[in-house]
Amino acid sequence: AGHVLGKAAPLVSAIPDELIESLRVRFGSSQDERAAAAAAASAGAGPGGGKAGDKATGPGKAGDKAAGMDKGGDKAAGPGKGGDKAAAAGGKGGKKAEPEGPPDVSRLDLRVGVITKAWRHPDAESLYIESVDVGEAAPRQVVSGLVKYIPEADMQNRRVVVLCNLKPANMRGVQSQAMVMAATSADGATVELVEPPEGAPPGEPLSFDGYPRGAADEQLNPKKKVFEAVQPDLQVGPDLVARYKGAAFMTTKGPCTVRSAAGGGIK
Repeated sequence: AGHVLGKAAPLVSAIPDELIESLRVRFGSSQDERAAAAAAASAGAGPGGGKAGDKATGPGKAGDKAAGMDKGGDKAAGPGKGGDKAAAAGGKGGKKAEPEGPPDVSRLDLRVGVITKAWRHPDAESLYIESVDVGEAAPRQVVSGLVKYIPEADMQNRRVVVLCNLKPANMRGVQSQAMVMAATSADGATVELVEPPEGAPPGEPLSFDGYPRGAADEQLNPKKKVFEAVQPDLQVGPDLVARYKGAAFMTTKGPCTVRSAAGGGIK
């Protein structure tokens, strides 16, 4: 006996045109076209347009990236770090260094000073420690290698010229906040203090004919070696007046002088 055949039926059901179209949009188009179709569908969905609508146009991550609200947008045009670097005028990148003047005596903060007290350095036989009035609220502490040349008694209450804008430095464990200017004779045997005239008040800045006043650096940069460039031209004239390239160390009461070291260098 043969097999009994049942009722014929189709193996594949008909696919509706709507399903074909949705599959074509979903898998056959580009990413942009799919996003546009999803956006159109969401627009007609109203408040019930859930995640698909949010991804397309809402405040989620995809929308943020498109609108420039996320980190990527900050980098492009927003006020983030990238924008700040490009547009911030007051930032580090936008600040220009002030131009420096030539290395001349106007860069040195030279003032009238008075040594109110001087004593021997406890750990260095050749050094004095001095308390110097330079017209500030407190005296400056200065360390000087003058023990071999000037007796301690002669260091007391001495009128001196002080270089005030050197970077403070430790000298055998004691900080020196300035430098007392002294002249060395041509043969190196004599060292003398450069002295302002009587009546010149402590703190008065010195002036030099032909050089601007008030142009001194706030603090000399040791790497620039400004003092080293100026110092060879600090000399004592034959008249015992301290000079820079012939211009006298001047105060309102007259020039600064030394006692005997004519022709000597000053430092």
